[in-house]
Amino acid sequence: MTTGKHVLIAGGSGFVGQALAKQLNTAGYEVTILSRNPNKARALLPFAQVLSWDQLASGLDTPVAAIINLAGASIAGGRWTASKKERLVSSRIQSTQALVSFCQNAAKVPLVFINASAIGFYGDHGNAVITEETQPNSCFSHRLCYDWEQTLTPLKETTDIRLCIARLGVVLASSGGAFGQMALPFKAKVALQNGDGQQWFSWVALQDVLNALQWMLENELACDTYNVTSPEPVRNTEFTKHLANHFETKVTLKVPAKLLQLALGEMADELILASQRVVPDQLVEEGFRFRHVMLDELLAFSDF
Repeated sequence: MTTGKHVLIAGGSGFVGQALAKQLNTAGYEVTILSRNPNKARALLPFAQVLSWDQLASGLDTPVAAIINLAGASIAGGRWTASKKERLVSSRIQSTQALVSFCQNAAKVPLVFINASAIGFYGDHGNAVITEETQPNSCFSHRLCYDWEQTLTPLKETTDIRLCIARLGVVLASSGGAFGQMALPFKAKVALQNGDGQQWFSWVALQDVLNALQWMLENELACDTYNVTSPEPVRNTEFTKHLANHFETKVTLKVPAKLLQLALGEMADELILASQRVVPDQLVEEGFRFRHVMLDELLAFSDF
């Protein structure tokens, strides 16, 4: 796909979406943002056309060459109550269904559809290396991601759209996203290790996420499910050590697993204590090159 094409980004006012919209705009793409808060999106991304979800059904002024779907409520930030679980599911399924319907009814069908997912798809696998071929273990995170991905099935059955699914790891950037919350105690000179620290942590630099999504957009042979994680995951103990060194933290506190489970319930088990040693086999095999492979190099490179 050449530059100058029209790209629709759903969830474009979020952490990854904002950065992606800016990168694609710089690369010469016409960017349209689909947002539940259009006023916020317009303020953040003045170069883009912004639409509400209600406006999607009435169509767009110019055909869309590509759709990148990043829409979905954040899984972090407190216990997974029944109502929050319902919101996590509905925010993903309903938005994706609307985009699928848009594609099926469009006068000119988009060429490519890229849908976000997450490595939560796989569940906890201990020390085992997780590739795109790994069979998942059942848990709420898996069911959430599985149902989200299955919502795309009609695209495969009724259109010729090139479909890519990006299973994202924990996205790290100097501002925003998960890293901001993770770094708070370290900035206060207290390092926190979660549980016994042996669980694997699959991270990815924001810039590599943006580059991978643009690679899927522009590479006409890309049509698969991709783990978007650094090739070098680390254990929680290593993550803690790297951040402690970076922020010159001298005190390390080990937070017992039971305390995390008491405070956060199921969310602690699946997001903090679960071990996921994910590698991006498919991306690497197809020639994508990561900019940031080692965590310590990322911390040294950027203004974290």
